[in-house]
Amino acid sequence: MSSITKRHVPTSQLLGEYLTFVPTPQQVDHFKADMRTLSRDSIREGVQVRALQQIPIPEQRLVIHRIYTRKVKEFSSIYPFVFAVENALRSVLADYLEERFGRMEWWTLIRNARQNGQTYTAFPNILGTPVNPAFVKAVWRVFDNMVSQQHINNVTGNNKTDELLLPYPG
Repeated sequence: MSSITKRHVPTSQLLGEYLTFVPTPQQVDHFKADMRTLSRDSIREGVQVRALQQIPIPEQRLVIHRIYTRKVKEFSSIYPFVFAVENALRSVLADYLEERFGRMEWWTLIRNARQNGQTYTAFPNILGTPVNPAFVKAVWRVFDNMVSQQHINNVTGNNKTDELLLPYPG
């Protein structure tokens, strides 16, 4: 089996392949600002468009913006599907873990142990069910990575169910 290594091409290099002129310092500033918002895919597609047709110098930046705007609209149209799939996966995972561990709030044991100074190695099992240490470590990492105080508050306290699996801003 061979492995394929993808070479990451910097956005500025892609832009250099797209442009057919040397930009002025002011144009460089505009393109630098563009690179903070435009996607690499927009510039790649711009390179392909440029290969098929001559684009006048003043319009080259506008073409990339038009491509980017179209791509945003395309991605926005699939958001409801992605949202539905994400919610379905969360639901299936919550149901599976509730069945596996015998209760929906199984993760509160890990949360409480973490708050009491224990480490993830204290869990060879959860509620009597043997678990892979990598699983417990992954759940532990979820708590480590919670940066939103609102989400931390949602998973702290009694009467918690599947809040661990709910999306949170982070």
